[in-house]
Amino acid sequence: MTNLIRLFGICLFGIGCGEESETDLDLFNATTDTFEVSIATDADTTPQEIELHSSTGQVIIGTAVLTPGGGPVGTEHQLVIEVADTWQGQVEEVVVTVDSGDRGSEEFTLKRDSADPGYHQIDIISVGEEGEIRTDLFTIQLFANDSTPNTNDTGDVQ
Repeated sequence: MTNLIRLFGICLFGIGCGEESETDLDLFNATTDTFEVSIATDADTTPQEIELHSSTGQVIIGTAVLTPGGGPVGTEHQLVIEVADTWQGQVEEVVVTVDSGDRGSEEFTLKRDSADPGYHQIDIISVGEEGEIRTDLFTIQLFANDSTPNTNDTGDVQ
């Protein structure tokens, strides 16, 4: 019976994942939009702020603020992304990947603000053993619909 329940759970999970993969979202920002977050009892808790860049790194498309910017295991970090007005209509989803080294990586989808579609936010609690010291890497990913116009269409009807 237990195996049947596990299999059923996996099937439901698989169906949900299939629905999500049908959307064509492309990475909109630079892969270098990251924070290094110190996880230690004596870590600097000063908020960190970075500029978010276009995929080529040439255009500033927003900002990301992490508060606090570090702290011991158990610290609740708030990540707020602000996509500039010019591009907020294109960005459909914001994801943060947290790489904790030997502990592995995990992805989190940020919640979009209901009043301003340029704001996205999430609260993340650092986990681990009490007194653990490490540096986590938070990578910000902005995803947009692939709405590249087809420039090969000449308008000729065959």
